[in-house]
This record gives sequence, structure tokens and C-alpha cells, in this order.
Amino acid sequence: IATALGATVIVTSSSDEKLETAKKLGATHGINYRTNPSWEEEVIRLTNGKGVDHAVEIGGAQSIEKSVRATKQGGLISVVGILSEDRAVNLVGPILFGAKIGGLYSLPSKLSSD
Repeated sequence: IATALGATVIVTSSSDEKLETAKKLGATHGINYRTNPSWEEEVIRLTNGKGVDHAVEIGGAQSIEKSVRATKQGGLISVVGILSEDRAVNLVGPILFGAKIGGLYSLPSKLSSD
């Protein structure tokens, strides 16, 4: 949908197969976060140093700091899932640099079934 509306779509996944599927569905770029653990730096490179306007975050504590670094000042991070284990996260950066964080939250199936 985003591509159809003119957005440049950057997808991250641990699976090259899923990245290829995303590209077939219209994604502009795909980054494997297992083979490229500093994927936020690649996002910055792909956006000519600007960062993304909108990040959709599903990883939770394990990836939200990288999503913050990959999002431009004043950008939006929509949290739609929390799939990783809980840990302390420093979100001072988003407050200082103007990223807005909001969204719908879902818990890992392991936690939500308890």
C-alpha cells in the first residue's frame, strides 16, 4: 500500500526469502538484520543521511533503539508489536530529537497466553 502511495519502502527481516517476497510486493529495499546487525546505518545510507519518515516497529526492546536511530527528526515510529524479551531501553534520544512513538501494542504469544 505504501509503495502504491509513492513511498520508498525499506523492509527488515532475518529471512532473505521474506525480503524477496516483500520486494515482489513492492518494497524498494530489503535489509537482512542477521547478516547486517547495524541495519539502522544501512537505512540512513539508503535515505541519504536523512532517516525514514515513518518506521513500523514490531521487534520491541531488541530493535526500538535502532528504529529510533533510523527515523528522521520529527519522524513517527508506530509500535505495532513487542516480539522480543523485555529489557531496559533508553528513549531519551527520541524525546531530544523529536521522534514520536505511538501505536497499537501486542505481546509475544508466549506472554499473552499466560
